[in-house]
Amino acid sequence: MDYGDPDEWTRIAGHLVRDVTLVPTLPANLVVCEPEWSWDARLPDFDLWMPLHGHGAAQVNGESFVLEPGIIVLLRPGDVTHFTHDPADPLTVAYHHFGVRTADMRAPASLDAALVPSRRIRLTTPSLQVEQMRALVRLARDPHPLAAPQRIAALLTLMLDLYRQDAAQHGHPVTSLDPRIYRVVRRLRARPRERLSLAEAAALAELSSAHFSRLFRASLGMSFREFALASRMDRARELLTESSLTVTQIARALGYQELYLFSRQVRARWGASPTDLRKASPTPSRSEVQRQVTRP
Repeated sequence: MDYGDPDEWTRIAGHLVRDVTLVPTLPANLVVCEPEWSWDARLPDFDLWMPLHGHGAAQVNGESFVLEPGIIVLLRPGDVTHFTHDPADPLTVAYHHFGVRTADMRAPASLDAALVPSRRIRLTTPSLQVEQMRALVRLARDPHPLAAPQRIAALLTLMLDLYRQDAAQHGHPVTSLDPRIYRVVRRLRARPRERLSLAEAAALAELSSAHFSRLFRASLGMSFREFALASRMDRARELLTESSLTVTQIARALGYQELYLFSRQVRARWGASPTDLRKASPTPSRSEVQRQVTRP
């Protein structure tokens, strides 16, 4: 898998969301292995296997590696295993089996072999994955009807994290949005009527204007001003299609003094005038709402 190829991430996301559903199966457990323990198996399904304490050794299809905290092993259907451990430092492990079905859950399916993470992944945030595994084991024992869909969601979340961990292991760390940039993004999204200057935004991020401008574009693929306008236009569309405010009221709510400028920017962003966007929306106008409320 080429984690350095941006299109690869698109294929991974599409495959896990559009093509298949990861379905938890039994067994799932957290157990302290007995002193004489060893494990020899041919896997019928996938198995997430995580050492929490202790040390051991593994062979999977003849490949040997060390079992220790800080790693997770993703075993695949057909894998042949031979696991042992040091009786003086026994393993405590969490494990969780799962299968694959079509996205509509109607038939068995399989993961694209080219899009499956490595069998042994060194974790950069092991405490997070430990908690995720503990949650999966707990949900496997929860009889409540909501536990089953929650377990599916938790499994997908863990798998998506493992792709990030595997990418880092292969020299392609997936960087999250810089918290300083996110501080500004959150402000623009929450208060689209504001007209922050570049200097004000940089001060909010506690960066120089030049550094902030470069970092913002590198992080989001557009300039600060382009993002501010896009955020305002996104909110304009929401209000036009989901509220009963008039076009003039929406323009004023978003800080526009000139209705013409608002309309021009909406058309440039969405390819339609504010009035046309509203006509295409199923949301009733304020007058229609009032008529419905006062109708006998």
